[in-house]
Amino acid sequence: MNQAPHKRNFNIGGDENARLTEPLLVLSDDKSLKNDARGDEKVSFPAHSVISPGLELTPLQTEESGCCSVGGGKMIRMVKTREQNEDLCGVGSPTSGSSACKQESSGILTGQIETVSIDGWPFEYSSKLIVGNKDSNVGIATLWSVKEKVAAVVNKDDYCVIANYYDWYNGFEPLVRNCLSNTNIRYILVVGANLSRSKSVLLNFFENGITEKREGALGGDYYVSNTDVRIPPGIPIEDIELLRRNVKLIDLTDKIKDLENFQEYGDVINQTIKGLPKLGGYGTAKLYPKMEIESDFFPSSRILYTITHDYVAEAWLEILFTIKAYGVKTFINEDEIKECISVVSVINKEDPDAPRISEHFTFDENDLFTYYETFCYPNVPEGTAYTYGSRFRGGYDQFLEIVDLLRKNKHSKRSYASTWTLGDMGSKAPPCVISIQPVIQDGTVHMTCYIRSNDMFRAWPRNAFGLRKYQKMFAEELGCELGSLMIISQSAHIYKENFERMNSIAGFYKNTNCFSDPRGYYVIRADASTGEIVCVHHSNCGKVLKTYTSKTAREISDAINTGAHPADRYHVSYLSAELMKAEICVKHGFEYVQDILVDDLKRT
Repeated sequence: MNQAPHKRNFNIGGDENARLTEPLLVLSDDKSLKNDARGDEKVSFPAHSVISPGLELTPLQTEESGCCSVGGGKMIRMVKTREQNEDLCGVGSPTSGSSACKQESSGILTGQIETVSIDGWPFEYSSKLIVGNKDSNVGIATLWSVKEKVAAVVNKDDYCVIANYYDWYNGFEPLVRNCLSNTNIRYILVVGANLSRSKSVLLNFFENGITEKREGALGGDYYVSNTDVRIPPGIPIEDIELLRRNVKLIDLTDKIKDLENFQEYGDVINQTIKGLPKLGGYGTAKLYPKMEIESDFFPSSRILYTITHDYVAEAWLEILFTIKAYGVKTFINEDEIKECISVVSVINKEDPDAPRISEHFTFDENDLFTYYETFCYPNVPEGTAYTYGSRFRGGYDQFLEIVDLLRKNKHSKRSYASTWTLGDMGSKAPPCVISIQPVIQDGTVHMTCYIRSNDMFRAWPRNAFGLRKYQKMFAEELGCELGSLMIISQSAHIYKENFERMNSIAGFYKNTNCFSDPRGYYVIRADASTGEIVCVHHSNCGKVLKTYTSKTAREISDAINTGAHPADRYHVSYLSAELMKAEICVKHGFEYVQDILVDDLKRT
């Protein structure tokens, strides 16, 4: 149901370098424009405006159609949202008639006019796709199987594009955008090893459609049914439905029995393609604006961030907060990331067999236990080159060798296992989790791990649980207590496609003024007879370690931080406040009582 038309003047002026960043710009020919379901949306703009170098807008019916000619028989339709910074989605949701993509995030949608040419397609992740015949109706999603091997057994003229579909959450948006910008694609064939939820997202989208936002969900107003995957902001719901009606998903995963036999892939795919009727494009190719997230950045040392918590979920929230605040924008190949160098995370109490699963994780307990099977044991699923379990334990079982070594010599520092091989330096898919090193101290197994390149949003939580599982396995085999797990993530980064969710989830991180400092506690008193502050450092079992005295809070603070200073930053803040309060009490004749507010203190 369309809303009443409205008018909005774009004050562009005559500056040839001026650019429109707010409107949704749909490129179409004259015929498709007239058939546009949003044809009664109107917008006005000044005559003879130039909105990018060499691109003149000549209004056809300025006050009525909201259209202009761009040359070459193309038409551009301009749509503006009602409020500043509201997302640009068109009108007419399937249920309420309201804007279908209104967002709750802090980002804004931006876009600029481009002509849609099949020569420039694909517009999303072009370097990661195998493009064949752009006029073909067939797209092939190989899930986790090697796309290059699939491409080798299919005639290039018979497919439009072949791509992996690893990421169940982030893979959906580029797939949708690439389909809507090449409407020749009428079939998507799904093949390969299904190692995540990615196939179920596609099945749910094409078979069950979309649903309205659930209470407390992150992202936009609509989701793929039965999933947490958001419908991309900036794409009208009617265009999403147009895609669903005109593109057929064909699941071939059950027809390929041997996932290692790529000739079988070719036989199944080629036979399927032969039976597909040739269809024309189902509509006009469109480009849509994207959400650009505004994230804060604070200066830091750029290296070494230590994060200590009892549980993985708690540590992960602080990791996201840390990268959001201090991460430097850089690149991995062509992909933009935010990166902190050397994030050291310490986990003290997590039981990997009874994990505390955060509501923000993209996996549940069953997913995690399945992950253990390939991370901690030498299992290699079909269609997969290797797993961390096969690198640590396949052939030469480094886990059992370490257990044997520590049984013979519990003080050994040679208990080191690695996934790295000589050929990995030039490999296209080298391991990220590189090493583990358990060490026994006072009957407790502590373990240090090194990850060379770590996707902290998608990979780190699973990595942390998997490494904790290894540590518990060592402790059980050696009859020791389970100690602390230390994970060194050398390049700790988050990819741009996860910035929005990082910002949202990081908002749940709240450090408090409650602390338990492993370096002890301090008892403070004020000596009115000498005019001095007395601060006594105790171990957590009550033993007196050192006494500091001075007439100023600054001198005691400097002395504490020069020696065995607190490890917890809230403890530091607390001590500073209490020492200053003690100094004020001494100077102004109040009775000092630790942990009592200044307003409640009495004069001596």
